[in-house]
Amino acid sequence: MRAGRWAEGFWGVAGAASIRVKVMGIVIGLILMLGVPVTLVVRQGLSAALERELEERGVAIALSLASRSQELVLTDRLLALYTLAVVVNLARGRREIDCGCFGPAARQPLSAALVSLPAARACSITAGSCGSRKMSSCAS
Repeated sequence: MRAGRWAEGFWGVAGAASIRVKVMGIVIGLILMLGVPVTLVVRQGLSAALERELEERGVAIALSLASRSQELVLTDRLLALYTLAVVVNLARGRREIDCGCFGPAARQPLSAALVSLPAARACSITAGSCGSRKMSSCAS
Protein backbone atom coordinates (compact mmCIF):
# COMPACT_ATOMS: atom_id res chain seq x y z
CA MET A 1 0.00 0.00 0.00
CA ARG A 2 2.84 2.38 0.83
CA ALA A 3 4.58 1.57 -2.44
CA GLY A 4 1.44 2.50 -4.38
CA ARG A 5 1.22 5.87 -2.63
CA TRP A 6 4.91 6.50 -3.23
CA ALA A 7 4.55 5.67 -6.92
CA GLU A 8 1.52 7.95 -7.26
CA GLY A 9 3.38 10.77 -5.55
CA PHE A 10 6.46 10.24 -7.73
CA TRP A 11 4.48 10.21 -10.98
CA GLY A 12 2.52 13.24 -9.82
CA VAL A 13 5.76 15.21 -9.45
CA ALA A 14 7.45 13.67 -12.50
CA GLY A 15 4.39 14.27 -14.69
CA ALA A 16 4.29 17.94 -13.76
CA ALA A 17 7.96 18.50 -14.72
CA SER A 18 8.92 19.63 -18.21
CA ILE A 19 10.82 17.38 -20.59
CA ARG A 20 13.94 19.48 -20.06
CA VAL A 21 13.88 18.76 -16.29
CA LYS A 22 13.25 15.06 -16.94
CA VAL A 23 16.21 14.79 -19.32
CA MET A 24 18.42 16.70 -16.89
CA GLY A 25 17.36 14.34 -14.07
CA ILE A 26 18.18 11.31 -16.20
CA VAL A 27 21.60 12.74 -17.12
CA ILE A 28 22.42 13.57 -13.49
CA GLY A 29 21.26 10.11 -12.41
CA LEU A 30 23.48 8.41 -15.02
CA ILE A 31 26.47 10.52 -14.04
CA LEU A 32 26.02 9.56 -10.40
CA MET A 33 25.42 5.89 -11.22
CA LEU A 34 28.63 5.73 -13.26
CA GLY A 35 30.71 8.17 -11.22
CA VAL A 36 30.37 6.63 -7.79
CA PRO A 37 31.67 3.15 -8.76
CA VAL A 38 34.51 4.63 -10.80
CA THR A 39 35.48 6.84 -7.86
CA LEU A 40 35.49 3.85 -5.51
CA VAL A 41 37.66 1.78 -7.88
CA VAL A 42 40.13 4.65 -8.35
CA ARG A 43 40.27 5.21 -4.58
CA GLN A 44 40.97 1.53 -3.96
CA GLY A 45 43.72 1.46 -6.59
CA LEU A 46 45.30 4.64 -5.29
CA SER A 47 45.20 3.35 -1.73
CA ALA A 48 46.93 0.12 -2.74
CA ALA A 49 49.58 2.02 -4.72
CA LEU A 50 50.28 4.38 -1.82
CA GLU A 51 50.58 1.50 0.64
CA ARG A 52 53.02 -0.23 -1.69
CA GLU A 53 55.03 2.99 -2.10
CA LEU A 54 55.10 3.54 1.67
CA GLU A 55 56.40 0.03 2.23
CA GLU A 56 59.10 0.50 -0.43
CA ARG A 57 60.16 3.80 1.13
CA GLY A 58 60.34 2.17 4.55
CA VAL A 59 62.59 -0.58 3.22
CA ALA A 60 64.78 2.00 1.45
CA ILE A 61 65.12 4.04 4.63
CA ALA A 62 65.96 0.95 6.66
CA LEU A 63 68.58 -0.17 4.13
CA SER A 64 70.10 3.31 4.01
CA LEU A 65 70.30 3.55 7.78
CA ALA A 66 71.66 0.00 8.04
CA SER A 67 74.39 0.68 5.48
CA ARG A 68 75.40 3.89 7.27
CA SER A 69 75.46 2.27 10.69
CA GLN A 70 77.11 -1.02 9.69
CA GLU A 71 80.65 0.21 10.21
CA LEU A 72 79.70 1.97 13.43
CA VAL A 73 78.21 -1.21 14.88
CA LEU A 74 81.11 -3.39 13.77
CA THR A 75 83.71 -1.02 15.23
CA ASP A 76 81.67 -0.55 18.43
CA ARG A 77 81.34 3.20 17.98
CA LEU A 78 78.16 3.68 19.98
CA LEU A 79 78.51 7.45 20.27
CA ALA A 80 78.69 7.90 16.50
CA LEU A 81 75.78 5.48 16.06
CA TYR A 82 73.70 7.43 18.58
CA THR A 83 74.60 10.72 16.83
CA LEU A 84 73.62 9.23 13.46
CA ALA A 85 70.23 8.19 14.84
CA VAL A 86 69.64 11.69 16.25
CA VAL A 87 70.68 13.38 12.98
CA VAL A 88 68.44 11.13 10.88
CA ASN A 89 65.42 11.80 13.08
CA LEU A 90 66.09 15.56 13.18
CA ALA A 91 66.38 15.62 9.39
CA ARG A 92 62.98 13.94 9.13
CA GLY A 93 61.46 16.47 11.52
CA ARG A 94 60.84 14.01 14.34
CA ARG A 95 61.73 16.21 17.30
CA GLU A 96 59.08 14.81 19.68
CA ILE A 97 61.00 11.55 20.15
CA ASP A 98 62.56 11.16 23.59
CA CYS A 99 66.35 10.94 23.36
CA GLY A 100 66.41 8.40 26.21
CA CYS A 101 69.30 10.13 27.95
CA PHE A 102 67.92 10.49 31.42
CA GLY A 103 65.46 7.63 31.63
CA PRO A 104 61.67 7.71 31.53
CA ALA A 105 61.38 10.14 34.45
CA ALA A 106 63.04 13.06 32.63
CA ARG A 107 61.90 13.04 29.02
CA GLN A 108 63.95 15.23 26.70
CA PRO A 109 62.96 15.72 23.04
CA LEU A 110 65.55 15.55 20.27
CA SER A 111 67.37 18.78 19.50
CA ALA A 112 70.39 19.95 17.53
CA ALA A 113 72.31 20.30 20.80
CA LEU A 114 72.38 16.50 21.11
CA VAL A 115 74.40 16.30 17.89
CA SER A 116 77.35 18.20 19.31
CA LEU A 117 80.04 15.89 20.63
CA PRO A 118 80.08 16.96 24.29
CA ALA A 119 76.30 16.82 24.63
CA ALA A 120 76.07 13.50 22.80
CA ARG A 121 78.94 12.05 24.84
CA ALA A 122 77.32 13.10 28.11
CA CYS A 123 73.95 11.85 26.93
CA SER A 124 75.22 8.43 25.85
CA ILE A 125 77.24 7.97 29.05
CA THR A 126 74.27 8.97 31.20
CA ALA A 127 72.08 6.56 29.28
CA GLY A 128 74.51 3.79 30.11
CA SER A 129 75.13 2.84 26.50
CA CYS A 130 78.87 2.72 27.20
CA GLY A 131 78.47 0.34 30.10
CA SER A 132 81.47 0.24 32.42
CA ARG A 133 83.94 1.33 29.72
CA LYS A 134 85.83 4.59 30.02
CA MET A 135 84.63 7.69 28.17
CA SER A 136 87.62 7.63 25.81
CA SER A 137 86.81 4.15 24.54
CA CYS A 138 83.15 5.14 24.08
CA ALA A 139 83.98 8.20 21.97
CA SER A 140 86.40 6.45 19.65
